[in-house]
Amino acid sequence: TASVSNAPGSKGLAKGLVAGTSVIKAAIGSINDTATLKVTSAIPTSIAITPPTPSLALGTKLNLVATATMSDQSKQDVTGTVTWSSATTTIATVSNAAATAGQVSPVAKGTSVVTATYTIAAGQTVSATVTVTVTDVALKSIAVSAATSLTIEKGTTLQLVATGTYTDDSTKDITKEVTWSSGKAAVATVSNVAGSIGL
Repeated sequence: TASVSNAPGSKGLAKGLVAGTSVIKAAIGSINDTATLKVTSAIPTSIAITPPTPSLALGTKLNLVATATMSDQSKQDVTGTVTWSSATTTIATVSNAAATAGQVSPVAKGTSVVTATYTIAAGQTVSATVTVTVTDVALKSIAVSAATSLTIEKGTTLQLVATGTYTDDSTKDITKEVTWSSGKAAVATVSNVAGSIGL
């Protein structure tokens, strides 16, 4: 349960090994005394949140992980044990629900400080913070289409359209923003020239 040192410079230094109780004895000759030492389970001494510089786009979600360094120097995932909070809920919120603990949901562009707090006992806590950055919506996919089928006769042209889908599930015509290319230029070409982009 516990050890106690007799080494010079650390005499009387007790170390908890496993949870339980142990009787500690101090003696000189026939004179001695004892004390019962109670060893409790390891407790968190610090918490680290990953990723350390979180950033997410509007329309996405990000899962934060809280890892505690325990008093016995072991590491423990405490994501579902800590209490999560966001300083600016108009920018981002963070979940404390069992299935989604630590999940950040963006509300608007900006930054918010997110805190993970572990309560050890009444009035005794350990916490860590990260600054979450919420960016504008980001492009997540492109779809190429045409008003009719993607079949043309030799010598004719067809206007292609590129539609972007963003992280908030909005869509936008990005025909003039993409760079067009043909995998077989001898079979078909596609224009990047102003006035005929995507043709």
